[in-house]
Amino acid sequence: MRIAIISIVIVVALTGTILLVRSCGEDSPDAGLTELADTPAPLTEITGGSSSAAPGPDGRLVDVGGHRLFIRTWGEGSPAVVIEPGIGDAGRIWQRVIDALSEQTQVALYDRAGYGRSDAGPLPRSADRVVAELTRLLPAAPVEPPYIVVGHSLGAMHALLYASEHPNLVAGVVLLDPPPIGFIKGERFPELGDMAEQMTASFRRNAEVAREAGNEREAVRLEAIASEHEQMFESGWSWMASVRTLGDTPLVVIASGVPNPEFGASATEFQQYWRSESEALAGLSTRGRFVFVEDSTHDLPGEATDEVVDAVLWCIAASKDLPEYEVYQGEK
Repeated sequence: MRIAIISIVIVVALTGTILLVRSCGEDSPDAGLTELADTPAPLTEITGGSSSAAPGPDGRLVDVGGHRLFIRTWGEGSPAVVIEPGIGDAGRIWQRVIDALSEQTQVALYDRAGYGRSDAGPLPRSADRVVAELTRLLPAAPVEPPYIVVGHSLGAMHALLYASEHPNLVAGVVLLDPPPIGFIKGERFPELGDMAEQMTASFRRNAEVAREAGNEREAVRLEAIASEHEQMFESGWSWMASVRTLGDTPLVVIASGVPNPEFGASATEFQQYWRSESEALAGLSTRGRFVFVEDSTHDLPGEATDEVVDAVLWCIAASKDLPEYEVYQGEK
């Protein structure tokens, strides 16, 4: 997995930590959801709640209180699947997941503030701010509840917090490699924590380089990534720890098994720790499930598409109490 800083590519892929800012170096400065369209069409702009039509295949900008976020939807049906990407992720890594799920129900994917076609948002980019913006975005788009929220890496933190704050709107939750709380809190693997601080500083330095070069869009994107990255360690762990239960909401937590070699001597031990932390999160729901994909790296949306799709479909069926989905095929 590659984390790109302007023209410098740094191979390092951690979830919600030194994080997976995958493939950003291969994308244009405006990379985001519009990558998924063959030919981007003109946007339809709305202000909060004033639209009577869904975003549609071309997407639209939605005001969430002083700045706008870009959102697209595919397919029809309920509950709607809402995807919360990892830090720095481009929308295209979700294409196979979207293709499969949009045959069954509606799927929504958006650019967080600073990404893709979305406006820059206020700083810091903390988990509670992101969730507050998502809370405004969905009804204003509009994407109708109930939702199956699917979060990857840092996005898993956001998905978990959103589900905890809005249990009446959420029919299921799927978390892909959620950040391990003990690590982002600073209690485990301090050598990797030091690497994370260096990453945040690098993002900020390169944002300055981009701005000096006249590339304001890239500067905004890197500043958003730097702030999200920093906030994950400063306050993200406390937001995750504040979620004590999801009740009986269907929940699937998926963990990858391939260690990141860039973590050196800590790689294997960290991956095992990360897995155990993910498995523990499945206990937040009385209908929680854990799936371990041994041969996948952190790129679960791309490398474990079948497992991700299966988990979402199970949540949809479980939320409707369909008997044919009582036996889940994943590892519990």
